[in-house]
Amino acid sequence: GPRLAPVLDRVQNKIRSALDCEETHDPVMLTCSGSGAIAAGLGSCVLSRDASRAPRILVISNGAYGERQARYAQQMGLSTTHYALEYGKRPDLDEIERLAQEDDVDAIGLVHGATSTCSLNPMLEIGELARKLGKTFLVDGIASLFVEEINLEEAGVDIMIGSTNKGLHSNPDLAFVLVSKPLLERVCEETGRIPYLDIGEAWKAQRNGGHPYTINIRALLEVEAALDSLEEEGGVAGRISIYQARNQLL
Repeated sequence: GPRLAPVLDRVQNKIRSALDCEETHDPVMLTCSGSGAIAAGLGSCVLSRDASRAPRILVISNGAYGERQARYAQQMGLSTTHYALEYGKRPDLDEIERLAQEDDVDAIGLVHGATSTCSLNPMLEIGELARKLGKTFLVDGIASLFVEEINLEEAGVDIMIGSTNKGLHSNPDLAFVLVSKPLLERVCEETGRIPYLDIGEAWKAQRNGGHPYTINIRALLEVEAALDSLEEEGGVAGRISIYQARNQLL
């Protein structure tokens, strides 16, 4: 109803502001946990350059969530090249380039914050490679958003998967997918592979102040409070400083 529109608008604007992506990306809100957002991003935003074949994605995995991303992609019928590494092993850029070109993939998928090994994958380097090769770059930032320095435009991220718990310190009832504005327009012309998690359908409703399904209003208000708290701490930079101080104490 009409009372949803201003709440949804405030939350989305505060996410854009916190992540400094007002001009480049739009956040599509979803009633699900982070894993639902992974499925939504893969199911709606990985598009084929050739209408005669299924979309192709190269998934880089060196932990449990990279494996989950590959499994979701395969289950959805995406043609999936799985670059599977030992947990914590750094991906090799030359091998990524070889696989991406050899299999003519449309997208490259990566987990940024690898919670299985408490490490960060080289998002900037892989994003630069994806841009050079003309591939859509999908990143699971669930564990790193709001607590790591991330510039979506600089990193060449087309699809950033996020959750409202973890670094934002809110609840696990909502998640979101940040999609680059040009790609989001293309996504809105397609039908997603998962009806409930169709990014295009959700965005067409949300940019008019609505939502196609039930959305958790209480959770939206809690997320807004969490974003306000983040801002009071000095934004992402302030929260990083808090965590660095805690690490020094430990």
